[in-house]
Amino acid sequence: MSAVIQPYADWMGFAVLALVISCVVLSVALLEQRSRVRRMQLTLLYSHRGIYKRIDEVRELAELLEKEAPRLCHDKPLLVAWLVATDDFLCHLRDGWVPRDRTAGHVHKPRSREIYARLEHHIRHHRNQSL
Repeated sequence: MSAVIQPYADWMGFAVLALVISCVVLSVALLEQRSRVRRMQLTLLYSHRGIYKRIDEVRELAELLEKEAPRLCHDKPLLVAWLVATDDFLCHLRDGWVPRDRTAGHVHKPRSREIYARLEHHIRHHRNQSL
């Protein structure tokens, strides 16, 4: 190789080596990220019967309060707000992390969010009667 081309050849070899190392580091980082995402998805799907079950249980608690302790909901309306916020949080978590091809197979007949509207209606109705 001529003396003029030799410095460029050395530099090109170094650049190619740096590019290969960068690609390997990036590939490892992407694999680690995919692994973290997959672990999060598995946790949401299967830990303590999964996020679908957790959402259903919050709604079940709201139904129980409506049936067995409506006065508590009237006296402590923040309790209903907390249940709604918890339901919203879990639903957003589910929508952002659980693959769309997964179904709510963990819950045979999922409960509806309508329970919160009923509870809030009862609270408003109770307030109007108190005035």
